[in-house]
Amino acid sequence: MTVKRFTLAAAILAFAFPSSQAQVTTPSGTPSRSDISGKRGDDIETIDLSRGKGVIAISGDANSMGTCRIKTEGKRLGQNADLETHTAGHCLPSTSEVFSADARYGYYITSLRVCTSRAPHEMVTGIEIESRIVDNASGPGDFAPSERDWGRHCDRWHRWSSCDPGEVVVGLDVHITEPPEETFGGNGYVTGITALCQEVIAKP
Repeated sequence: MTVKRFTLAAAILAFAFPSSQAQVTTPSGTPSRSDISGKRGDDIETIDLSRGKGVIAISGDANSMGTCRIKTEGKRLGQNADLETHTAGHCLPSTSEVFSADARYGYYITSLRVCTSRAPHEMVTGIEIESRIVDNASGPGDFAPSERDWGRHCDRWHRWSSCDPGEVVVGLDVHITEPPEETFGGNGYVTGITALCQEVIAKP
């Protein structure tokens, strides 16, 4: 990513949203998938927000065996309303939140990357996000400084899973590995996350 690239994108989008009365949304259809951050798992659970919403927060829950669930929160683009939450993964009892990153008020996540523990069980132990403001007057705007949080055993930060200019994260592919039951007590653990992206467009 470069400042020049996103400055040009912002100028194009400002032209596309000239009216202060405009509303923004996302197109109908399937989101595009970015590159994975982290490791591929045995299974993939997909989180996909309703049309016209973007992800504003990502967190991870863990128990004594490790990170076993990812939670997202999203809301309507350009509005502080219509919140929507989803989870992927499964945990046995006695879980707690071990990392969480939230976009600023009015901002939506555009990129993410994860931190994982060491081999052999390389599981997600932290998250870093980048986000940008989206409003109904001009569509996507300025970026916020990145936000990151991590729990124990954060050993390696992986490459970014990023949306293209003019897009926001509207869902996630959560990669989960299912080890033998005697190893992790029947719990799977999260190994990687992929951003699902859609363009911000003027509402018809």
